[in-house]
Formats: sequence, structure tokens, C-alpha cells
Amino acid sequence: MKLNQTVAVIRTYCNPDILKQVRALRKFLPLIIVVVKNDQDNGSTRAWLDELNDPAVRAIEMDTGYTWSNALNRSLSEIDQINAKREHDDRMSYKAVFNVSVEAQFLKEDVEAMLAELNETNVGAVGTSFRGIQEGNEISLGRSYRHPRNTGMIVRLSAFEQRFTRDFDSWCDDQGGMEDIDFIYRLRVFAGLATRMVDRRVRLFV
Repeated sequence: MKLNQTVAVIRTYCNPDILKQVRALRKFLPLIIVVVKNDQDNGSTRAWLDELNDPAVRAIEMDTGYTWSNALNRSLSEIDQINAKREHDDRMSYKAVFNVSVEAQFLKEDVEAMLAELNETNVGAVGTSFRGIQEGNEISLGRSYRHPRNTGMIVRLSAFEQRFTRDFDSWCDDQGGMEDIDFIYRLRVFAGLATRMVDRRVRLFV
């Protein structure tokens, strides 16, 4: 996997920091999809993104049914459509999706290190360690961050082709989240794909 084969997906609403995050990621990624909870956002995110005037930044505004999992699944459908058109035009399709939080400060080198792990044939998803920052102080993020999280996780798109790994389970949204951990366990059991962690200690503002 390469940087130019990777699509970033960000879930957000009513957060002006989205502009800073998109600008940072566009320095090294070819396409960014921003999925917005529009019934609360009321067009704010689109207005911020319009400042960029960048066709490689796409906003999907969900008026109903927005949850963390549904937002990710909606982005996967969008990527499928984009890839279908690219293949029709004899252009290279995207191979990986990079789910990332507005608050996670990834550098190009961090994403490259994750993609290097994803290039192993039996690896379906790669996460990273984070360094939690709160009011200028480093804090513990807890045990759940020992696994790949959608705070910053790269998944090979082919991993979603299996029957039992084709999406993130919205049931998790009603149970306090962890749709990412549910997914990586299904990835291992049903698709036979491993997950990896890299120790990049990416700054995460909480």
C-alpha cells in the first residue's frame, strides 16, 4: 500500500478544527472524505471546507441515521463508487482507508509506517500507539488503545469484501462504541487477517 492509494475518512460535526486536520492530511494524502452529522452541524463543516476549494476533499452530510459506525459505513459506500468510476476510466483504484479523528495529529511518517505493516499479505488493519494530551499534560488513554482504533487505523479495502467483515457494526454504537475492536476481531475470525500495531505515539488531544 502507498500513500497515493489511501483515502482518509474523518467523522465530525460542529468542530472548526476539522479545517486544520484536513489541511495537514492533504499534504500527503490524495483524497479525504468528511462525514458530517448534519442535523446538528447545520452546514458549518461544509462552510469551513469550502474555504479550501479542494475537489479532493469531499463532505458527506448525513441528516438521519448518523452514528460513528454508520458514518464509516457511508464513507465505504462512497469509496466503492469512487473506485468504480476510477476503474472505468482506467485509473488506479484506492486500496486502503485511513479512519482518523480530528484530534489525532498524524505526520506523513506515521502513516507511512502503518502502510508498511499493511503491506504484509496477512494483515488487514494497522493501528498505532497514541500520546494523550489534555490541557498540555500527558495522560493515560487506557487499555482500549492497545488495539487498533478508528482514532487512527488503516484498513485494506479488500478486507471489507468478506460476508462477515463488510462493515462496522452499528450495534456497538448503542453499547458505548468500540466498533473498531469488534471489527478487528471479526477480521481475524472470519477473514483470517491479522492486525498490527506500530509504536508511533501520535499526539492525541482529549
